[in-house]
Amino acid sequence: MLSCFAGFYAPSAQAEGSQDLVSSGGDRPYLEFRTDTNGGVQRRTIIKVYVNQGETLDLGSSAAGIGNGTINYRRPNNTSGTCGTSGLIADRAQEVAGPGDGTGGTFIPCRVTVGAGEAGIWEIDFVSPDPSSGDNPPPLAGTAAWTEENNHGLVSAWDVTVRSSTGIKIPGRVYANYYAFNIGGN
Repeated sequence: MLSCFAGFYAPSAQAEGSQDLVSSGGDRPYLEFRTDTNGGVQRRTIIKVYVNQGETLDLGSSAAGIGNGTINYRRPNNTSGTCGTSGLIADRAQEVAGPGDGTGGTFIPCRVTVGAGEAGIWEIDFVSPDPSSGDNPPPLAGTAAWTEENNHGLVSAWDVTVRSSTGIKIPGRVYANYYAFNIGGN
């Protein structure tokens, strides 16, 4: 009976980015951003984040600037923006170090400041290099280096960091209604 109950209990996952999801080991959970569906559910993760006026979002993706890869965002007031090619997380060291000024292994994020009338829940799309690709990646340890070819309809690494107006990190604001992940095997 206990095993039946355990099958229905699923604790919520909280993460500010892929680094949090692989910090305890296991295989890399590639974030899906694809055009196809599975069981009627679109294989596309929309990350949500709560921010207040004056706070800053630091955004990063391993797919930024690769093929169609970019970071798009939608404000609560229904306006949207894009990071274009900025915010690239180039390697595992940058994923671990997080956003910064490009020194000490950090990546230079796409930085967005929350203006007047923009406080609330923002939506972030980490667009993959080829959303029409149905390729599955090879399984890869979460702490291993990834390569661009593993990113087709997937994003290997991503980050959403909320900072106060004074630059202090504010954890616990990032979530999703569902995560579409692919680890390349069962």
